[in-house]
Amino acid sequence: IGVYIANQDTFVMNGGSITAYGGTGLCMRGGNVTINGGTITATGTDKNGNSVADGKIGDDATVATGVSAIVYHKSSDYQNAGMQLTITGGTITGIDKSIDVIGMAEGEHPNITVTGGTLTPAYTAA
Repeated sequence: IGVYIANQDTFVMNGGSITAYGGTGLCMRGGNVTINGGTITATGTDKNGNSVADGKIGDDATVATGVSAIVYHKSSDYQNAGMQLTITGGTITGIDKSIDVIGMAEGEHPNITVTGGTLTPAYTAA
């Protein structure tokens, strides 16, 4: 994981780049993330160029996320702090998904707002 957000953390990205080799670029397990610019890329290969089929989420080896740039891991919303992901710009690229939403209860919707940026593959709200 390139950047890990949990509890009541706040992360704002206005530029720069996060490149994940063999994992996910940004993992949310609570907190607030705003992406105004920059790039987040999950390459789908490890640093030796070998293909990677699944990224693992830190201490939860049972959660395979595919190769996704951002993982919104709701079931691990630490301390029920709430989670908000806002994307207004930037370039977010994954192999399987740009944003992978996991751990949502039936009928629950992620707190994700996308008003700009380029997401590949395109993100479709759940």
